[in-house]
Amino acid sequence: MFKSITTFLPLVIFLFVTVPHSHAQSVSKIDSKIAALLNKVNYWAEYDYIESKDDSLADANNKLDSFLRKVSASLPVSTKFPFAEQNGLDLAIAADNKIKVYSWDSRLGGSMRRYNSLAAYQTRNGIKTEEFLDLSDSIASSGHMIYSEGGYYFDEMVPIKANDHTTTYLLIGSSVESTSERGMIVIALRIVNNELIQIPFFKTSTQNLKIISYSYNSVSGSIQGETPVMHLSKDHKQFFIPIVSGLYNEQITNKYLVYTFDGSNFIYEKNVR
Repeated sequence: MFKSITTFLPLVIFLFVTVPHSHAQSVSKIDSKIAALLNKVNYWAEYDYIESKDDSLADANNKLDSFLRKVSASLPVSTKFPFAEQNGLDLAIAADNKIKVYSWDSRLGGSMRRYNSLAAYQTRNGIKTEEFLDLSDSIASSGHMIYSEGGYYFDEMVPIKANDHTTTYLLIGSSVESTSERGMIVIALRIVNNELIQIPFFKTSTQNLKIISYSYNSVSGSIQGETPVMHLSKDHKQFFIPIVSGLYNEQITNKYLVYTFDGSNFIYEKNVR
């Protein structure tokens, strides 16, 4: 009996040591594959000599989307792809590793960038993926706020834990709407019954908002230094949204709308400098 145990132990140790290494190699290969698919998107975007360019570009985007869906179903939500990020992939991963959003420039737009986005999120039945692009209905229900038809790239997602123990995720993104027009958006998300849904998480005296967005002209106005952006306070208790003003509502200012978290929702508080 003791001889069998002695013989078996090295095998157990070998498996314990080599499996993580194998997993790391697998993720590295996937990372390289995603980067190669992104480069193929860029290749067709720059290829000017064939009539089927648009079809090839759309096909390259579809292949990237399909591959991301495939690998997301088998890898933890927390998995990062640093090489792909260096080649144009934007990743927003929640700190609790329950939701991840991929986004990339499809190169199907002109001066207005057209971004594709894909969400991967943890459910009781495994990881689900879904397209995360058309927000027009939610924008309309949020008071007809300005919305970029080209979509957004997302680079930040913050989980907010409420007093009732539910978690709402604030997904923050940006848009490039023309040579000079820029925009930002925040979307409140929650996983409910294995589905990713938008939640009315921002409250004013007249509205409950799932989404807040704005756009501005990046060359208009007199802001010195860095352009103000929507952001959370360090303790995640306040959310700041730059005020856009001017004759055509295009000049971003260094004044903010402030929403304060009351344990359940972010409540509009005031305008501050």
